[in-house]
Amino acid sequence: MTALQTPSIPLAANIVAKAPIGRWMDALRMSDGQAIEELRQAYCEHLPTQGEMIFTGACDFTCQHCIYPPSFARFNKALPADRWDGMLEDIRQMLDIRTFVYGGRSLTPEGLDVLTRLRGRCPDVQIGLIDNGISMEPVRERLHDVRADWIDISLDGQERDHDLQRGREGSYRAGIEGARWLVDSGVAPKVNILTCLTTINRASVIPMIRELNAEGFRNFFITPVTIVEGVRPAPQLRVEGESLVEFIRELREALPSMDEAWVELTFYSTEYAKNVAMLAPELWRQFSLDRDGFVWAEPAEGGEAVGGSQLFVRYYPISLTGVRELIVNTNGDVIMPKSVGLGQVDRKAVAGNLLQQDVRQIVAELPRSNAFAFYWKEFQHEQDLLRRYV
Repeated sequence: MTALQTPSIPLAANIVAKAPIGRWMDALRMSDGQAIEELRQAYCEHLPTQGEMIFTGACDFTCQHCIYPPSFARFNKALPADRWDGMLEDIRQMLDIRTFVYGGRSLTPEGLDVLTRLRGRCPDVQIGLIDNGISMEPVRERLHDVRADWIDISLDGQERDHDLQRGREGSYRAGIEGARWLVDSGVAPKVNILTCLTTINRASVIPMIRELNAEGFRNFFITPVTIVEGVRPAPQLRVEGESLVEFIRELREALPSMDEAWVELTFYSTEYAKNVAMLAPELWRQFSLDRDGFVWAEPAEGGEAVGGSQLFVRYYPISLTGVRELIVNTNGDVIMPKSVGLGQVDRKAVAGNLLQQDVRQIVAELPRSNAFAFYWKEFQHEQDLLRRYV
């Protein structure tokens, strides 16, 4: 197969060239010495735009697709709530980050207290929560105080597949009841359904979306499982090649039967991007460049939505994660993506600690730190798999 042409670029060329994805594209064609400097430059020029907070390492579930090992809480102790207040304020003021996501594990009273106080101090910030619809039960009345902008509820296919993937019978029914309560209670403007796509639920994700859409849910976000090599989740959960491309085709075919649905399929692993580039070149050619990734939409920009519904397929190179997310672990460490898979986070994957260092210093020094080796290694993998296709 011949190499594909560079995807169409909807932004002005000079804007794209200055964006992280523009530098990433240029670096793909460079020698190692030039490429790492180009990647570093992307980090020097662009601050992260979102803070992902891991308030607790504890979770009562042992889901097959989860990147966190059961031992995570043992190695990652939670800080008192008041220690988080100063860190979040520094992140907002020093980096001008205005989007915060409760990204780690179960919702806790302490974590919600922190975000409630943040909302009181900074009414203009965006706050998002993630839950399985069950863990929130003891604290759900506190959700009103947070005034979250959105809440993601994780549902992984229809009941049988969901419960198997989650390792708990009855978890689908309990999860959907939690999602319904959020809608009925008006806790947040958006209640989204978040799904991890695996070989377990591959056949039932789209039927689940149809069913929930008919019930009134509008927003659906699907992410194929991310594998941390040698750790978890099990490689057998990865949806490979033809199956992934066929899943995209099935989503496109299902779109007209949905009512005002917003559906996004987002992948981070380069293997998934290569699957699309190699097996669906006509689709890959239609991807456009975004700030730090690739995006394809149906209908195309300016087109009329099918029954009011839209579908997006996105690819975010992991090597650029740091220009989008500042990931803060339970102890205040700024950590690299996927590092939680080991349970005990490798110190080489820690850029600094917010209780001990100025967040501006941590971000500014990242491109020359030992932790940056993670992004460079991921970039080399992306380069090996995708250079011929971009």
